[in-house]
Formats: sequence, structure tokens, C-alpha cells
Amino acid sequence: MKKGWKKSGVIVGLMLLSAVVGSGSAAYGKSENILASLIKEAGAASDESSVFDTLSMQSVADVLKEEGYSAEKLSTDGEETVQWKMDGYSSYIIPYDEGHSIQFYICFSGTSATLEKVNEWNKTKRFSRSYLDDEGDPCLELDLDLAGGITRGRLVDYFKTCSVSFDQWHDEVASD
Repeated sequence: MKKGWKKSGVIVGLMLLSAVVGSGSAAYGKSENILASLIKEAGAASDESSVFDTLSMQSVADVLKEEGYSAEKLSTDGEETVQWKMDGYSSYIIPYDEGHSIQFYICFSGTSATLEKVNEWNKTKRFSRSYLDDEGDPCLELDLDLAGGITRGRLVDYFKTCSVSFDQWHDEVASD
């Protein structure tokens, strides 16, 4: 795990503040409050600056739930995925490369999606792709590569991008 510069700076601040408090300074009470705040900030900085280069499906489901989404880890024939319910529809987070990348996936059947709508989507959107599967059903995918590592904040941002993309894609491509 990498330690961020913010955490290191907080530790230096804690050491300096300890020296002031330990020296019997008249500002002891005030320093004690600042010390408590810095300790709390160091913990928060540590959580946000932790870098992950692999994700378990349980951790993906946990973060989705912490962010207020409906998610459940599924296991079928030893293969794990996360079912993410959005607006009553089931989408999936699928692991690839032993958890070193993940993919958001949703597909619909029985829609009026056309190749023209899918092409327009792909022409105007950067972070997702859409296609018609072998049965002519529209599908949406978004990938997240963890090479080099990501923070929890980046994962949450990916989930937000998936959610916004799904809403727009459903309106523009998959809905009647």
C-alpha cells in the first residue's frame, strides 16, 4: 500500500505538535484538540489514499452498498460477479484478469434499438461502448483497468460514470 503525501505531512505535524505538548507549553489544551483533529485526518487520509490493483467481487459489492446502491455478490459455477440493480434493471460487474480489471455490463431484449442509435452512442460518448449482440439486443459496457492502482475514490467515480451512462444510454439507445 502506498502512503500519500498528505498522510506523511500529517505525521510530521503530529510529531511537531507532540513536541509542543510535551514541552509543557501554555497552549497545551489547544494543542491537544489540534492533535486529536490531526490524528482523525491521518486516518481519513490513509483510507482515501490506499491504492488497489486488484478487487474482489465482495469488495465491489461492499463499496456499491456503502454508496447507497443495491448490489449483491453472486457466485455461479465458481465464477463471481456483482449484480447491481438500477431503476429496476439488473446490471453486472464482471471481473477480468483475476480482479485486475472489472467491467460494467447490461443488455436488453425486445427493444427498438437500431444500429444507427448504437453508432451514434459510440460516436458521441467516450467512456463506454454499446453494441447489438448476436440476437440484435443492445448492450452497454464500461471497463475499469486497475493497472498501476486505483483509490476508493476512483472506484466510486467509475460507479457514478456507469450510473450516468446507463441512464443516458437507456433513454437514447435501449428505450422504445
